[in-house]
Amino acid sequence: MHDIGGIFAVAGVAVVVCVGLYYRHLKAELVHKERMTAMEKGVQMPVFELAQPPRDPISRYLLAGMIWLFGGAGLSVFLFALTITLPHPKGLTPQERDAKIEALRNLGASNAELRRVLFERDNETHPIGAGTVGFIPMGVGLAYLIFYNVERKRQPPQP
Repeated sequence: MHDIGGIFAVAGVAVVVCVGLYYRHLKAELVHKERMTAMEKGVQMPVFELAQPPRDPISRYLLAGMIWLFGGAGLSVFLFALTITLPHPKGLTPQERDAKIEALRNLGASNAELRRVLFERDNETHPIGAGTVGFIPMGVGLAYLIFYNVERKRQPPQP
């Protein structure tokens, strides 16, 4: 029940995105109706200016590369920090292990059982390698950035 805040956050983001897309659709519909009405009446159609100036098509690879690279870096930092700051279960000290083996020996444990206790590994740390998951999107971002640099050098200079 304590995860309800996360559910509300995800739902809130989804609502904001949906409302934004709905209003974008309404605007496009209004522009379409205006153009159709102008065409039906034979009136000179209004000139629509582009909302954004045309961009260099190669520059989108720069943006995608930066997003993937820094997203992966953020994910790696988050996962490394998470594995470092999580509470670690405390393992047995050598004295506690010896006492446990002696107690088991007094109870009549077999040599195989004693060996298992002697050589069992304590789960003292969480896998620090979980942070390497972020290297995957970082690699994708680096590939985009390399492609951007190669294509930029290949294109002739624009005035």
